[in-house]
Amino acid sequence: DYTDYVVIDFSKRDFDDDTSTDLDVKTISPNLESNPKFVYLEGIQERHYWGKIRSLMRGLGYKGYLEDLRHGRGKGIFIRNDVADLVKPYGGTVYRSKRPNPL
Repeated sequence: DYTDYVVIDFSKRDFDDDTSTDLDVKTISPNLESNPKFVYLEGIQERHYWGKIRSLMRGLGYKGYLEDLRHGRGKGIFIRNDVADLVKPYGGTVYRSKRPNPL
């Protein structure tokens, strides 16, 4: 059940902004009052993610990463620590073959 999540759209933010600001923090904080399991930051700039946003989310108890980075924007995915700790890391490498599965 993935109903406990919040999506915050950063795609309207201007590239002229050098780093994340208090406005970004004020945009995120009210959405996290319900303490959702997952937070999805749509269209966040890479430099904003690595700025205040990542440290803010860590301070609020979330683990996160940036994915699908294109033209300086990506998707920030954050998972609440108690949920992330339930998943054990897989200790191997996963390969995908281009050939169809013979079975």
